[in-house]
Amino acid sequence: MRVRKLYKYVKADICQKILNNGTIRFTPPNEFNDPFELLPAKKEYTYEMNKKFQDYASRKIGILSLTEKRNDLVMWSHYAHDHKGVVIEFSVNNEFMNIHDFGNKEATCQKVKYEEKRCWAPDEWNQKEKYDFILKLGITKSTYWENEKEWRGFCEIESKNNSYLIKFPPKIITGIIYGCRIDEKKKKEISDIIKQNQKYSRIKEYQAEIHDCEYKLSIKPMVKTC
Repeated sequence: MRVRKLYKYVKADICQKILNNGTIRFTPPNEFNDPFELLPAKKEYTYEMNKKFQDYASRKIGILSLTEKRNDLVMWSHYAHDHKGVVIEFSVNNEFMNIHDFGNKEATCQKVKYEEKRCWAPDEWNQKEKYDFILKLGITKSTYWENEKEWRGFCEIESKNNSYLIKFPPKIITGIIYGCRIDEKKKKEISDIIKQNQKYSRIKEYQAEIHDCEYKLSIKPMVKTC
């Protein structure tokens, strides 16, 4: 399936920083909530050896986690401050979000592959093979996570002056979805940033609302005001 939009669940404060600064954070693997991130399978691997490899990978790459889903109740709760945050909608039809299916090593953003077993580490590798293996680990997760339908973008930290904050072209953000519990003051502050910056003129605003009778959210377009 070819996706046209991808989404990121964030707190309201984080959304404000992203819009104000024009940067988005690519997270080092050792800061994720999953302890299995970028941990290979290998005979006689100890926890200390795994942690050392994970820390090494975290000095090399940053990861931007995105999803195909914009109205997942669990992700709204876990990643968007208990529905008090927002979901940022990204267009993937641009160079920054160069989307390819799993296996294309040149892709900046790839679909996560969900597996029962971890990737097996080779006994020996050169520098290029090690980097390729890090990317392979980065798009492989346990089947327990497959409901998130995650895509991941990667950046090489060493080529970005060791910074995990990466500038993005404003046009790639095409929508903001406000959580059903968002503070009205925060909502207005975010909306004002959008209205006061011509570079964000493409952004459409939506409000998530609790469905009248089902366990789901309704995402409704907001009426534009001057």
